[in-house]
Amino acid sequence: MSGLFARERIARLRSKQDTYFWSIVFARPLAILLLVLVADVRLVTPNLLTLISAASQLAAAALVWPAAWGGADLDPVLRTWLAVGLLQAALVLDCMDGALARYRGTTSNFGSFLDKITDRIGILALLPALGLAAYEITGELRYVLLGGVLPAVSGLSGYAKWLAGVHILAATGDRSAFADPDIVPPPERRLCDWARYLLGHSWRLLRVSEIDLPLWASVALVLQLCRPGGIDWLPWVLWYIAAWFLVTTVERVIHRGRSVARLDRRG
Repeated sequence: MSGLFARERIARLRSKQDTYFWSIVFARPLAILLLVLVADVRLVTPNLLTLISAASQLAAAALVWPAAWGGADLDPVLRTWLAVGLLQAALVLDCMDGALARYRGTTSNFGSFLDKITDRIGILALLPALGLAAYEITGELRYVLLGGVLPAVSGLSGYAKWLAGVHILAATGDRSAFADPDIVPPPERRLCDWARYLLGHSWRLLRVSEIDLPLWASVALVLQLCRPGGIDWLPWVLWYIAAWFLVTTVERVIHRGRSVARLDRRG
């Protein structure tokens, strides 16, 4: 057992500095704990974890999909908590696949491709399901439209990155525009360092990115189940997700557009 928790082995598993609050406090610690047990089990591969993560998110979306529209006809409490559990499992597994690949030194272009495609499939399934659930609650068709449009809004950011990369590669031969941000290993921290780190990133709990979607979908489902204040919370949380997606997408499209404009100025 001591070999499993050897300091060097844990450091290799903790190979990436995270910046998403829920990942910092929940998903990544749990992912590392599970990887301590299975990282050297050859049957467990990064791509397998990616596929299980995608399946978990698709199963969660199927549970969110209203029973009146062909969804699972289960007790609402059971259905909600199953969906929340599957969403959080998908997030943990999504943290595990990259960490395992870096630990084994088996990162690959296909693995990155599979990870991003399955993330997109999960978004394409979950957001329309949330929109339809909000429609069932309110009877307002705009939520069906919102759930259908949000994946396209989110996808615009990725398209802008790809298109800017094409132009930059053609002009300079630099492939870095297609690359993910550099992996920054987390530093060694004492207890007080962890406290400062968590406090410094606590504001990020309020933001919503694609990575945060399983958390905010879970928040929407639990609030709707409990209905504090007698309010239907799911539609409000869906608007909150939409606002963040819109702001983030506009910001990233402008950033990529400026990168391409700089190429024109260079002549």
